Amino acid sequence: MYHILLAAQPTALLTEVPAPDQPLGQGVISTLAYFVLSMAIFGIGFIVQDLLTPGKFRKQVFVDNLPNACVLAGSQAIAIGIVLAAAISTSPTDLVAGLIATAVYGTVGLVLQTIFLVLLEWLNPEKFRYVVEDTKLRPSVLLSGIILIVVGVINAACLL
Repeated sequence: MYHILLAAQPTALLTEVPAPDQPLGQGVISTLAYFVLSMAIFGIGFIVQDLLTPGKFRKQVFVDNLPNACVLAGSQAIAIGIVLAAAISTSPTDLVAGLIATAVYGTVGLVLQTIFLVLLEWLNPEKFRYVVEDTKLRPSVLLSGIILIVVGVINAACLL
């Protein structure tokens, strides 16, 4: 089986990709197991973020469509997703060991993201609690969202 990898140049390189080590059925089961675990960690991340912000974060994002709340939720979601993807891609091939490793590293990533979110709130002169419910998009929230994504990328790089 061949796969085309796009290089930094507009040329393509052909590389051979090894066949999967596991039968299709086992791969589907692994996929479902990793997906369920990831969604659980992802959901916990949203709950933690809800606890750290004033008001009902879910309502602010999905009902009121407040731009600052959406930027923070989206940035945190991207960051946690990057960490989970790195945890899954570096997990052991044994399913149980891989799920345990993913759960541990995913949780560590979530804790680090949470600590950084609290630190960012503390260091930010314009506190999230005062702007999250604002209907005007704030540049400080955009920058904070970008920083959260960068922290997620750094967390993921630590796993690789």
